[in-house]
Amino acid sequence: MKKYSFIPEEAKNDSLQSLDLTACPPHPTHILVFKRSEPERNLFPQGLNIHKSYVLWICLKGRGRLLLDSVSYILSEGDAILVFPGQGHLRLVFENEHVEWLLIRFDAESTEMLAPLQKKCLRLDRIGEKRLSEFMDSYRNARKQETPSNGSEALLRFALLLNHLPDCITESS
Repeated sequence: MKKYSFIPEEAKNDSLQSLDLTACPPHPTHILVFKRSEPERNLFPQGLNIHKSYVLWICLKGRGRLLLDSVSYILSEGDAILVFPGQGHLRLVFENEHVEWLLIRFDAESTEMLAPLQKKCLRLDRIGEKRLSEFMDSYRNARKQETPSNGSEALLRFALLLNHLPDCITESS
């Protein structure tokens, strides 16, 4: 019989107890990833954007500003903010500054765990950056080879990232 070194001794003896999992992690669906750069757009606001989906804004480079429910949030490289469905938002630019955004638009079921993220600035830590990188790799792979297993992996990796975001809320939020 093959030995599995990753199985703890307790499991081999059937002495592990079940986990009490009362919190339900978000179940993302319909994920769309895209980038935005500033200052490519008109500096004069055209009005608030309102979507039926969530949008995770991640600042990849530079410094940018996002107006959410009439509150201005300044995000720098590694910062993120989650826009909720129906929440009015607008990107604003700083003159003479370049910013690159990664946006991840998605729908979700079981959203109780996302509620603490509303109107909060996030700072991706080492784990958050790793989970984002793993999600992006699996998302690219799923786009190249559209198979059920590749799509499932991308959804699960994004769920892991979303699950970690409450640990990334900044003190200044």
